[in-house]
Amino acid sequence: MIHWCLCERFGFERNQKWYNHTPKRVLESEKYKMLWDFSIQTDHPVEANKPDIVVLDKNTRKCLIIDVACPFESGW
Repeated sequence: MIHWCLCERFGFERNQKWYNHTPKRVLESEKYKMLWDFSIQTDHPVEANKPDIVVLDKNTRKCLIIDVACPFESGW
């Protein structure tokens, strides 16, 4: 659903319903580029270098890195 909402926000094509949406690995327009499940190259070795979603703003040259987690604490 996060990818689906970001597609709307940045003007990329998406399905009408979020539950029918299948993320494409690369979406690109004149202003933005969105990567899903891509390894990111870093200058130092990083073990966890594959965030869930990366949105690149080509105009401001900034990126938004989104990594989704569902923590579970079993203390019951």
